[in-house]
Amino acid sequence: MKCSLKNKKFGRLQNKIQRLREKIALRTKELGVEPAHDSTGHWYRFNNNLYPSVTAKLSLLKDPGLANWKMNKALESIAEKWRPNQGYGQELIDAIIVEAKAKPQMEFEGAGDIGTVVHKWREEWFRRWIECDLTDDREFIHSPRDPRPEVIASCKAIENCINKLQAQPLACELFLADEKLKLGGTLDDIWRVGDETWLVDLKTSNQVWSKNSYFFQVVLYWHMFWKLYKIKIDKIYILHTSKKIFGSYELIPLLHPQRYLRMAKNALKLYDDLKELDQIKRLPIVKI
Repeated sequence: MKCSLKNKKFGRLQNKIQRLREKIALRTKELGVEPAHDSTGHWYRFNNNLYPSVTAKLSLLKDPGLANWKMNKALESIAEKWRPNQGYGQELIDAIIVEAKAKPQMEFEGAGDIGTVVHKWREEWFRRWIECDLTDDREFIHSPRDPRPEVIASCKAIENCINKLQAQPLACELFLADEKLKLGGTLDDIWRVGDETWLVDLKTSNQVWSKNSYFFQVVLYWHMFWKLYKIKIDKIYILHTSKKIFGSYELIPLLHPQRYLRMAKNALKLYDDLKELDQIKRLPIVKI
C-alpha cells in the first residue's frame, strides 16, 4: 500500500514537471525574445524593439571609474616614492606599474571566462535533461572538458546542489524582456524542488554578498519572468559555487523580492537620468 501511494505521488510530480516544461517551452516560442549582442554590448530584441541588458543598466553600481582612479593614485604614489636606486631605472619602474595596472583586469577576464565555461557545462546538462523529458538525468553527469581546477570545483558544486535537493530543471537560459522597463536579460534556471518552483541564478564570482547589482539583477529576472510567463515562483536563490573548494556551494535566498524590486527600479531610473545628463551636457552652451 505504501509503495502504491509513493508511486502515485511520484507520478503526480512527474506530470507536474512535464506540464511546466511544456508551458514554458510553448510560451518561450510565442514570445520570440532574441539576443542581439554586438561589439557595443548585450542587447535583446522583443516586439521589434531593441533593449539593453539588465547587467548593462546596473553597471553604474560598480562604478569602474572610481575603482580605477583609486588604483592609479595608489600606483602613482608607489612610483613617486620608489626613486631609481640600486640599479633600478625609471623605465623598469614604469614597466612594473603598467603590469600592475593590467593585472586586475586580466584576473577579472579570467574569472569571467571560468564563469562562462561553467554556465555552458550546466546548460548542456540541463538542456538534455529537459529535452528528453526526464525526471532524472544523473547518467549524463560528466566532467567538463576544461581541466582547470576552478571549473571542476564549480561544476561539482552544481552537481552536489542538484543531487541534495533532488531538483528538476524546468528551463535554462531563458531570454527575457520588459517593454515598460526597456531592458532584457538571460535568466539562468527555473527548477522544481518538491512542490515548489524556484528561480535560480548561478554565480561563480569570489564575492556575491557584497555585490548589490547581483541581487537587483536576479529580482528583475523574477519580475520579468512573472510578467511574461505568469508562473508563480515560490523561492528565489543565487547559487554561489566555490572555485577553490571542490564541490562547495551556497544557496543565497532573496527573501524580500518586492523591496529589492523597488530598489532595482530606482537604480534603473538613475541609469536613465545619468544618460540624459550626458546628453544635456553636450548641448551647445548659451552665453549669457
